[in-house]
Amino acid sequence: MRMFQKPNTTGRPVIEIKWGSIDLVLEGAALLVLIVAAAMLLYEYPSLPDQIPTHFNAEGVADDYGSKSSLFAFLGFPVGMYLLLTLFNKNPSNFNYPLKITEYNAPYQYRLSMRLLRWIKLAMVINFVWMLYSAIQVAKSGGDRLSPAFVVVFLASVFVPIVVYFYLANHQPKSTS
Repeated sequence: MRMFQKPNTTGRPVIEIKWGSIDLVLEGAALLVLIVAAAMLLYEYPSLPDQIPTHFNAEGVADDYGSKSSLFAFLGFPVGMYLLLTLFNKNPSNFNYPLKITEYNAPYQYRLSMRLLRWIKLAMVINFVWMLYSAIQVAKSGGDRLSPAFVVVFLASVFVPIVVYFYLANHQPKSTS
């Protein structure tokens, strides 16, 4: 049994799912975004004012301010999310599925659900790093708002992969080799 893998209590097949090239790209992209974000924060940190926006409301307007050191929490959140979603993705036989998992459909359904988590992980990392970048830009410019597109892009980047997942999960190809 792999490290961190919970015992399967669902009665579903436990199989190893090999990563495809898209999986490597999604994982690598999410990790690269985090590395670039950390470098950006370290580079920009000395030039930031002591007080910066730390929270934005649904309209993208800054409604709370705090110390510039709070930007490290902005970075900590996507790092934590990256680690948790990576950990959760280790055991697809224990995920919830919209249909019954069998020996026949398990490889396809597991791969699909693991890929969904990778897409969501990348989307969340990008969105929270975009929020970090925006907070830095707002602090440097003296402005008080995020881009109006932020909320729309944030929601679409999370919900579009979920909708695509449900479609694909319920339209499994005949051959899943």
